[in-house]
Amino acid sequence: MPSLSTSSPPGRQTFFTPQEISDMLRISVYTVRRWIKEGSLPAYKVGRGWRISNVDLAQWLDQQRLSTAGADQAGHFSEKDASAQE
Repeated sequence: MPSLSTSSPPGRQTFFTPQEISDMLRISVYTVRRWIKEGSLPAYKVGRGWRISNVDLAQWLDQQRLSTAGADQAGHFSEKDASAQE
């Protein structure tokens, strides 16, 4: 299984397949493909398949962490979170 490490040698990117991303994140490959189709996860079409760069994946994961901070699993803010922001 590929490592979740998104670093690569200077000046060189590593590319992952949707299957490798699904293995790393322990989610369905169909979910990864849906994110690509929706435009949520940046990807490159190479021949008949898709490739996701390590740099794009790292940025996307950071965005997901930031966009879900303070939200419950359903994606809603609790009343406690709303009162704390006032």
